[in-house]
Amino acid sequence: MPNLGYCKTFNKAFKISKGEYIIDLAADDLLLPNRIEVGIKAFSDSENDYGVTFSDAEHIDEQGIYLDSIQINIRTLQSRAEIFIKM
Repeated sequence: MPNLGYCKTFNKAFKISKGEYIIDLAADDLLLPNRIEVGIKAFSDSENDYGVTFSDAEHIDEQGIYLDSIQINIRTLQSRAEIFIKM
């Protein structure tokens, strides 16, 4: 089977998935210990039927040493409708 690359492979897997929740986790990503719990809680606490959650990101090096972080401005993202997908 040929290597389709990350996006095509993820999309194929997504189409055949049967789970209630899906995490798009790249090979170089790590989750903080409570990330899944926080994401599911965001869905259950929401008064809307959102289909995506997100979080800020922390960059680390190969040894796991913190380099910097990216903080997402929720107001900007909501106004552009880039993060929340109405289900």
